[in-house]
Amino acid sequence: MKKLIRQLKFAHAAEIAAYHAYEGHWRSVSNQAEQAYIQKIALDELKHIYAIEKMLQGLQSKPSPVLDKMGKIVGELIGFACYYSGRRLPMLVAGLMEKIGTASYKDIANTAIDSERYIMATHLLEMAKVEQEHEEYFEQLRKAK
Repeated sequence: MKKLIRQLKFAHAAEIAAYHAYEGHWRSVSNQAEQAYIQKIALDELKHIYAIEKMLQGLQSKPSPVLDKMGKIVGELIGFACYYSGRRLPMLVAGLMEKIGTASYKDIANTAIDSERYIMATHLLEMAKVEQEHEEYFEQLRKAK
């Protein structure tokens, strides 16, 4: 169970980083359709933050304030960099973040299964699917221009 809790705490911090990165990212994009979709992605990351908090509560735990603070700082730095790094680099970084998120959620789901937390594993796999959709979106944008 300790491994599952540790993984969820890191995932929570990673989602905080992603949320803050996307808050900067959508503001740096001039295309309104892209802005709207990246805002939707930021909202999905926020939903994941709350879902992970519920999972941790179910395990009698809570997010790590230290990890979350680091995640916020990293995310804000990435979001800020989006204004100065051109168009392709933010799309590449976003795609990589989502690829890591997809793999992480699948790994955490396996740990949940090992801990006989089957409903949690199902939710984590659904979250992995959302991350994969985000990854595919950024890959399409990166290749398109």
